[in-house]
Amino acid sequence: MRSTVILFTLVLLVLSSEVVKVTYEVSHKDRKELEKKAEQRFAVEFLRIKKHQDHLKQHLKKKISVFKANKETYQKVRDTTLNEKKEATKVSLEYLEQIKALDLEPAKVRLEAKKNNKTMAEADQLVSDAVKKAIGEKLKLSNKQTKNNLKVEKIAKRLQHYENKINKENRHLKRAEFKLTKLHAKIASTKTDLDTKKKRYVAKRMRQLERIARVKAIKKMIKKIEKKLDNVENEGERKKLINKQKVAKTMLVKIEARVNIHKTRKAQKKARWNSITATIKNMNRYIKGWKYDQKLRILDVAKATAQVNGLQKSIETIINQAKKTHKVDTVELQKVVDKKSAAMNQLDKVRTELEEFQEKGEKRIRVYQYSILRQKMNDAKIRISQHRLSKDAAKVTKKEYMTRIQKLNKLKRRMGLCPMNRLRIKRRLRVYKKEVKIATGKIRRNNKKILRLENRLSSLERRFRKIQKKRIAKIVITMSRLKGKLNHLRQEIMAIRVRKQSGQKEILLVKMRNLQIQEKQVKNTLKRYHGRNGHVLRKLETIRKEELAAAKKFYKDKKKMYKRVKVVIKRLTKKVEVFSSQVKEHNGSPFKQVKMMRKMKKYVNKLEKAKELKKSLKIKKDTARSKYEVLKTKAINRLHTRRSQMYAEQTWKLSELRQLAKSEKDTTTLIKKTTDFKTMKSLNKELKYVRKDGKMIQLELYKLVKKISKVNQLFVRHSQYTAIRRAKVIFKKYNKKYLKFELKKNQLKRKMAKYQDQLNEIFKKQPYVTQTLAKAALNDRLRLVKTSLGDLQTDYATAEKQQKRLIVRTLRLSKEYFNLLNVKLSDLKTRLGIKQQQRPVVSKKALYTINPDVQKRAIRNLKVIDSDIEDLDHSIDKTQKKINKTAYVINKLKAALKPKGKKCMKQTDCKICRKLGKVAKYGITRHESDSIILNRLRGVCTRIAADRQKECYHQAMNMAMKALHTFDPAKFEVTEVCTQLGKC
Repeated sequence: MRSTVILFTLVLLVLSSEVVKVTYEVSHKDRKELEKKAEQRFAVEFLRIKKHQDHLKQHLKKKISVFKANKETYQKVRDTTLNEKKEATKVSLEYLEQIKALDLEPAKVRLEAKKNNKTMAEADQLVSDAVKKAIGEKLKLSNKQTKNNLKVEKIAKRLQHYENKINKENRHLKRAEFKLTKLHAKIASTKTDLDTKKKRYVAKRMRQLERIARVKAIKKMIKKIEKKLDNVENEGERKKLINKQKVAKTMLVKIEARVNIHKTRKAQKKARWNSITATIKNMNRYIKGWKYDQKLRILDVAKATAQVNGLQKSIETIINQAKKTHKVDTVELQKVVDKKSAAMNQLDKVRTELEEFQEKGEKRIRVYQYSILRQKMNDAKIRISQHRLSKDAAKVTKKEYMTRIQKLNKLKRRMGLCPMNRLRIKRRLRVYKKEVKIATGKIRRNNKKILRLENRLSSLERRFRKIQKKRIAKIVITMSRLKGKLNHLRQEIMAIRVRKQSGQKEILLVKMRNLQIQEKQVKNTLKRYHGRNGHVLRKLETIRKEELAAAKKFYKDKKKMYKRVKVVIKRLTKKVEVFSSQVKEHNGSPFKQVKMMRKMKKYVNKLEKAKELKKSLKIKKDTARSKYEVLKTKAINRLHTRRSQMYAEQTWKLSELRQLAKSEKDTTTLIKKTTDFKTMKSLNKELKYVRKDGKMIQLELYKLVKKISKVNQLFVRHSQYTAIRRAKVIFKKYNKKYLKFELKKNQLKRKMAKYQDQLNEIFKKQPYVTQTLAKAALNDRLRLVKTSLGDLQTDYATAEKQQKRLIVRTLRLSKEYFNLLNVKLSDLKTRLGIKQQQRPVVSKKALYTINPDVQKRAIRNLKVIDSDIEDLDHSIDKTQKKINKTAYVINKLKAALKPKGKKCMKQTDCKICRKLGKVAKYGITRHESDSIILNRLRGVCTRIAADRQKECYHQAMNMAMKALHTFDPAKFEVTEVCTQLGKC
């Protein structure tokens, strides 16, 4: 006992030398300087923010006033148009009434003729005259009505236009007002936000100052120890001081490393932000100059357009004079046309220059924006990695100190420790707990920073995608505008070609020439634009994929957070319920009640906060889900449209092929019939061209079919994945039900065991009860217990039946789910194989091709292939894990369905002997005394059935005799001993 105490004291001495207690304090001067710096910094920031907020406020107010003014003007115009519409509708109604009156005019004339006693011929004559007159007036009125109706339609269109404008202004007004209210709220919370920022900044800087102060204190301590070592002669004290010096030096190295890391990180961060600010300044400077140059170029374009318009007017005047005189001055017209074509060329040149200048400028600005965003993203990534490193280090220290705390707690529980050692343990525990607290604080702080930086990174990625999408949208709009212009010009040219008026032939030719020149120019611009921006349009699909993936990730994260908060709320509610029950229990002692209520208050506040967080997270989760679903449906719709377009193209190409085949057949029959050489030659030439066209269309069809097959594969995959998702949901549902049944069965088993124990007790008491009343009460109790046990047994049987049914259903569904997963896995593996085959070919192209364009394309393809391979590897691993999990569940369910064989619970001599042998061997290996081994063997015999206890005690004595004569546990074999005793 004494030796163990000495050992513990030695361990404690070793542990006590692990950390040296250092008293350090940050100087008053440093604190004052830090506070002053923080005050100055945040005062400047507050002024800057205030200035920006005031500017925003004024801007929003101006906007609101403009929107209101626009709304009022549009409302006035709308009211006037409404009045116009009412008047026009009134006029149209009057015209309708007049037309109806004219329809009744012949009948009136016939009545008048009857009154005046006219003959039938005269009456018919009068009616025919009246009909003719009515038809003439009707035609006039109908023309007027149609004109009026057209006017009404125009007014209605105008009215709709102004209604749309009013709605637009209302939307803008609401948005601006909402922004203003948000800004007011931000202005109100600016000071508090800055104060919290300031506190955070001061705390951060203070931690660094504390580290520096600690370093200084440790250095002083080391110097003191060195001085002491020179004077001290006692060996024990010298050892203690040397140990202390070692620990202090290790501590100094660690803290100095942390200080240096902090300094380097700060310097790197400053450098990164300096580069970002420099790029922003350069961008702003460039934008300023670019806008000025753009204005000058726009003026040049305006001058050129004015010149072209003037020449166009002069051409129109010449054409109008020719129409009047029926003579055309061709020389003058040609001169003006030539001048106009030269001016048009100049205008085209200036416009192309402007377009190129704008494109170059926009490209440069985009490059600046991309570089800024990339730098910011890199900064965020670097900071995340740094915080993760510090978090991991804190985790390691926490783990280390936690293990030490556990060891000390074990030592504390040991008997025979002197009070001095107990005190040492207490002190050491206090130090270690403090270190654990610091480590947990670090972990929490780093987690918060990581989360904040990850959110920032996702927002920066969103901005990056937004800029790319804006550019693509602009390109698509300009291309569609140019295509529309080209189609319009072609229609005009076709309309001129259709006209065959000999009088205006020369004028039409001039018009057609001008239109053809314009068509050529538009064609060239479209070709040039497509050539410049084709690679950008190809990026759209990848951007959409990234957007969908980001939306999915965001939705999943929010869902996870929501689930976690739900779990936290459950735990907190349980704790609050426990505390409230404890408060009710301590009605007599108000002091204890107050204590419990104080504890409960903390958890109640946490619960309220958690509930608020749950509400906000629910809104965020729902919005994220709706956004993800919208993007998903859009992607599916795009696939559907793409497939339908491809099928339409396929049918058109097939019809073209059929026509070509028909023409080929006809030409071949004609060649066979003809005898003339010239016709045969021309027909052969025609056949050659037809076959060439056929081959071209076949090649196009082959490519198209390949594309269609790819799209169809995507659809098959999508339907497969949806089926897997559905099966997974149902499978999970059934699995949960199975687990519920298992829980129910266990509960019923426990209840049945309780009633069985009660029955056994009653059976034991029954022979000894002789009184009639007591016997009757015991019998009643027995009946009650038997009935309740019978009910429980029936419930258990029904639960077992229901569970078996459920297992059968689950197994049927699990097979389907398992097969679907295997199909998915095989599909993924084939896709991976194809990508792996493609990779070496593309990499060779990227490395060894001389053409730079081909090399660029190959590098781009290689990046795509590498990312695809990575994604496929990840998805294969995931599906494999799912397959393994489902296989495990299937095996578990199958095992549950198998009939359970009855276990042999009978206690034989061999079983008893082996049990006793195991207990004896345990005692020998632990070097326990004879009395302890005998007590353990007796304990085994007491737990065995009463009829077998006598035999057990005999065996125990024999086993003890064997065990006490063997000192090496390796030599004591249980099976051999039992065979020697003749029991096995």
